Amino acid sequence: MVYDGDDPGPDHLHEHLFVTEEAFFAPEAELDEARQKLQLDPSKEPKTFDLNNQRDHEKLRGIYQFKGDTVTLCYVSSQAGKDLPRPRDFDSQPGSKRWLILARKQQEKE
Repeated sequence: MVYDGDDPGPDHLHEHLFVTEEAFFAPEAELDEARQKLQLDPSKEPKTFDLNNQRDHEKLRGIYQFKGDTVTLCYVSSQAGKDLPRPRDFDSQPGSKRWLILARKQQEKE
């Protein structure tokens, strides 16, 4: 995980992240605080997503890609600036106010 070109520290890490067609949440957090409305648009290149936080009205605009068992997300938050453009590439340089997250699918236990 990278924010604005730097490591945001352990306070921003989640051991698990759940994504459904309608929601995005981290189970360690209180669900009322962490639940998000998720909209995906796989027809764009790169694929895009919008997350709307139901509690504090924060909006995230980003891009995503799946490669094998890994998903990469890159996004900007409306809290960092309402006029920040949606990322067009998967990077987080200093001053970009972008989050870059790589997550790997948990292997099923046999």
